[in-house]
Amino acid sequence: MKEMSMRTAREPGEEGEEEKGEGNGEEEEEEEEKNEEPRKAEESIALGITFTCYLVAGAKILSVYEPEMDFFKALYFNFVTLTTIGLGDFVPKSFDYLFITLIYIGIGLALTTMAIEIAADLLKKLHYVGRKMENVGQAVVWFGGKKMTMKALVKHLGDQFNIPEEELANLDMTAFVENAIKVEKGEIATLRVSCEEGKERNQE
Repeated sequence: MKEMSMRTAREPGEEGEEEKGEGNGEEEEEEEEKNEEPRKAEESIALGITFTCYLVAGAKILSVYEPEMDFFKALYFNFVTLTTIGLGDFVPKSFDYLFITLIYIGIGLALTTMAIEIAADLLKKLHYVGRKMENVGQAVVWFGGKKMTMKALVKHLGDQFNIPEEELANLDMTAFVENAIKVEKGEIATLRVSCEEGKERNQE
């Protein structure tokens, strides 16, 4: 495989500093990714507790100024309203406290939206647990509102680095993605091909 490299003149020691900087950047990204999952779990738990407390506190307050609602009816009303089920069998009738009720519902709907987004991410992860990826080449990625298939992206990347079209045509996208995931997990050191292996592939 042909390799093209372009280098500009650098001062002594500049190249080493640049590589060191790039290495530190990659390490920081890996640390951020490792810390991201526990952070999301903590945020999910905190949001769940906040939402529950918000329902209970709102039901207690609502039952005070709504004479026709006891605590459990108020809790039921809060739940069906904030989850946008909205059956309408229990409705606040006190116009004196209508503004407070509307503010409570508005804040509660914002909490519900955040909870739904976190739950959707969790369900996506559970959906793909243990599943083998199929037809990876047709998977769509988005860049600034524009979509492109993985196959097209890899082709453009190969054109950028002047990789022979035969190698791109014979590339097993599924195996490539699976091996890339193994590299991220630390099961494989790298996907980089050594010079000797590259020569052997070119000869084949």
